[in-house]
Amino acid sequence: MRAMILKEFRELRRDPRTLAMLIALPLLLLVIFGYAANFYVSSVETAVMGPSAQQVSTSLPPFFDVTQTDVDGSTAQATDLLRENKVDVVVVTGSTPAEQSTALVDGSNLFAAQSTVSIVNKLGDQVRTEVLFNPELKTSWVMVPAIIGLILTFIGTIVTSIGLVREREAGTLEQLAVMPIRPSQVILGKIVPYFLLAALDMTVVTVLGMVLFGVPFNGNVLVFALGAALCALAGAMLG
Repeated sequence: MRAMILKEFRELRRDPRTLAMLIALPLLLLVIFGYAANFYVSSVETAVMGPSAQQVSTSLPPFFDVTQTDVDGSTAQATDLLRENKVDVVVVTGSTPAEQSTALVDGSNLFAAQSTVSIVNKLGDQVRTEVLFNPELKTSWVMVPAIIGLILTFIGTIVTSIGLVREREAGTLEQLAVMPIRPSQVILGKIVPYFLLAALDMTVVTVLGMVLFGVPFNGNVLVFALGAALCALAGAMLG
């Protein structure tokens, strides 16, 4: 046992890339999650629409970073701005500044929406809140789609790479090189199983997310499937 442990340490010492990953990766994750992954929202991009847009935009707290105003804007145009992810909040004003305004909030941007609702509630009756695309501000509606992307990336890159390393460790990679098949066929043969596995995992997670957490599925199924397939294929080829 002692000899085996010393052997592994010596091999690790001869592999500076693995050693650097073991030391640098935890430090990198510490810096990223300690400093970069900050969920505090200091401001949100805001559009103000309606007859009193100019007056209301100047009276909003500094938290609302007003990037555009439109006195002729309508609620339908405000919804389009949020759907296209051009702003985080759209304040639709009444005919006079004293009339109550409506703050339309993009609920898909979870942390910004939660902060916005908290700020608007402090304004009293001056502005009322209407959350779109995630009315109840459920975390699962944001996390489940993110997990789907994580699964596609994880299986596509890491698992495919591990499969190739396993071939080299077993000594079968050289055998593949001398077999009477083209290199493209070898690559496809290595990619297809992981691609199918990623597709299966994506389907299961998507269905479970809809059933268990009530995450709505909006949009075209074929477009979603095509995008997911391209993502999985790109990840597998990268791996």
